[in-house]
Amino acid sequence: MNWRHQDAPAIALAAALGTGWAAASAPQDPTAWTVEIHVDHAPDTMRNALSPWASAPGPLANPRGDLDSRIRYLCLNAEERTMGSLAPVMLLFRKPLAPGALAGDSRRRPVPVELRTVWGDETVVFAATHRPGRDRIHLSLDDGAERSGESSHHEFLDRLLEGIWTATDSVVVELEWEGAGPVRYAYALERAGAAIREAGGPCGIG
Repeated sequence: MNWRHQDAPAIALAAALGTGWAAASAPQDPTAWTVEIHVDHAPDTMRNALSPWASAPGPLANPRGDLDSRIRYLCLNAEERTMGSLAPVMLLFRKPLAPGALAGDSRRRPVPVELRTVWGDETVVFAATHRPGRDRIHLSLDDGAERSGESSHHEFLDRLLEGIWTATDSVVVELEWEGAGPVRYAYALERAGAAIREAGGPCGIG
């Protein structure tokens, strides 16, 4: 399937309306992964594959859902890719995390974060980073030596792409939260691979 052609109606609509966000042409299910396309300068786009929002665990929950989180895959626009920019897979929160929210946060930038994940019966620990005061945690792109040649980012992305995920599948991510201890988010995986391939066509994901 030619994933780039899937987005033609959305890109054309956004171009007619001016720079901004456009939904992908594929149906969007709020319980499954979705695709968003930002038209920077038509036809050049920045493209996102996004998991459904995962509710913040009990100690972090509030009525506004400030600490709800989702997984984001980002395919940068052509100009940024030409400059060699990379956008690792990330955990995105609705609001920026307060300084010191994650155990080990300090004034150092970026701060190392350990993601303890559970995929079915398998537990895998990934390296990540967080800049205090930001709303995202990035999977590491440069820890390949410790991961037998594959970075945390690439292994996490491969798992999302290669799994045959259904409506009952999720990946659990445990973070060490200052004052709350270990907290767990459960991210739905249905349509993860298809959404990432749709968003990532220009970035070589196919």
